[in-house]
Amino acid sequence: MMTAVRKGARMVDLAWLTWRQHRWTIVVTAFAVAGYSAYLLVLRGDFVQVACRNAGSCLNIGPAPQILVSFLLPLVSPVLAGIVGLFWGAPLLAREYEQRTHMLSWTQDVSSTRWLLTRLALLGSVVTVLSAGYGIAGTALVRQIVAADHGRGFGGQYGPFTTTGFELWPPMQVVYALFGLALGVAISAVTRRTVMAMGVTLAAFIAARVLIAVWARPIYLPPMRSTFPIGERQPAFTGVDILELRQGYLDKAGNPMSDAAANDCFTSHPQSPTISACERAHGIDRLFVDYQPADRLPLFHLIELGIFLALSAGLLLLAWRLVRRAVSV
Repeated sequence: MMTAVRKGARMVDLAWLTWRQHRWTIVVTAFAVAGYSAYLLVLRGDFVQVACRNAGSCLNIGPAPQILVSFLLPLVSPVLAGIVGLFWGAPLLAREYEQRTHMLSWTQDVSSTRWLLTRLALLGSVVTVLSAGYGIAGTALVRQIVAADHGRGFGGQYGPFTTTGFELWPPMQVVYALFGLALGVAISAVTRRTVMAMGVTLAAFIAARVLIAVWARPIYLPPMRSTFPIGERQPAFTGVDILELRQGYLDKAGNPMSDAAANDCFTSHPQSPTISACERAHGIDRLFVDYQPADRLPLFHLIELGIFLALSAGLLLLAWRLVRRAVSV
């Protein structure tokens, strides 16, 4: 009687090995994110529906809840994705190269592609669940804050185009975290040194997030311009639903003007009617505001999702090619 021989490691074996190697990183991150997400859901009912409304404004509640929401809520979003890149992605390949275990793992019964895909599938699944859960909890709380505070003071910092309001959308949280994982893995494949990979990943992650959030996001689409007479301010620009990019002065031909003339008028004529007459004497005809309207928010989300998904795919392709080359050398 012949005994059946299993050729190659099964996917479940590779998944178990991945869990064994990364279990503490996964457990600690999951415990922290899940705990804070649950706290946000509890806070949503108690902090917003009771404290804000009883106080008349969320600004009148105690300092501790304000710190937990104003500081930690915006902070966790980039930190979660950064942790995934720094502690999950960066050591993934670099540790194998440093310990030279890749010489055994990728040349026996498990191909390098299968090894990499299994690890990415397991880690990516956990990252997706954690980041989506945090996004759901954070978004629910922000909506309650804005509704309870009517966009005043405390609620005003969570408008749809603010960094927190924009990035808390659950799909955005997922794609940020997956980008962090892909970035760490790609840099890990390039540097082959754990400490170096972690340092480069941190710097590259911060640079990418800042460049896109500060410089690219406001101009995904050409801004709209609204003009109105001197001394007036349209009510649409007093809320928090728009992204105001620029404001200034136009002459009669519609050309932007320097703020110097208006500043001189404010300095020399403190009374409002006199200021308007002074501005007209300097050739100022109208005020203008360049802005992104709130109805563009879904399209902005889709654009940024596409950017980070494309970057993640490119980084994973780079990592795969480097791993394949390392095996063939």
